[in-house]
Amino acid sequence: MGARTKLGRGYDPGHVTAIEYRRDALPAPKSLAENLLFMAGLLGTLYTRPKRLPPRYRATSLP
Repeated sequence: MGARTKLGRGYDPGHVTAIEYRRDALPAPKSLAENLLFMAGLLGTLYTRPKRLPPRYRATSLP
C-alpha cells in the first residue's frame, strides 16, 4: 500500500478481508451501505462466536 506511518504499515498484515473499490468507480451509496453492513456482520460473528474459531485465532478478551 505504500504506507509511511507505523499505523499504516501495520494495517496491511493485520486485516482479514476487504472489499476493494477503484477510486474512479465507487459503487452507489446504497451498495456501500450494504457492504458495510455485511462486513460489520462478519466482525460481529468473530466477536460473538469465538469458540467456532481455531484456538490460535480466538480473542483472549473482548472489549
